[in-house]
Amino acid sequence: MALSDYYANQTVISGTDGFVTGFIPHDFNSLKSCVLRFNPQINDLAWRITINVMAGAVNELYNTMTSGPVDHDVNVTQYEVFEVNITDDMPDGIAANDYFGVNINNALGPNDLYFMGMNLTYLSTNVQDGIVHEIEKFYHAPEGIL
Repeated sequence: MALSDYYANQTVISGTDGFVTGFIPHDFNSLKSCVLRFNPQINDLAWRITINVMAGAVNELYNTMTSGPVDHDVNVTQYEVFEVNITDDMPDGIAANDYFGVNINNALGPNDLYFMGMNLTYLSTNVQDGIVHEIEKFYHAPEGIL
């Protein structure tokens, strides 16, 4: 598996909502996984995070493809990094060169959750050798608090 870094195009935090955008790489063939990473700033408890995803290509509406809202219930421990797998939340039909946005709602309240980034793992067919490769992209996010 090859690992390379991408930077989130935009991370916007407003109250209990966060929004991060990304790009589906040109060598994308099919999605294997998409995982968000967080660091909770409050004591142990059960937590609900709601995810909405939108996607579209150049010359399409930003929400040509949508999914959600989808609730993810997690148990968190203060300062212990946890992940939310949103693979099944990604819109059907997402393809190479699409732009996507993930809306993250933290139901507990503002300033309780650091959003750390997003991993996108996908299968890629190398044009030169015709072999399918598994590639993982990490989308770094500017520090944000939900």
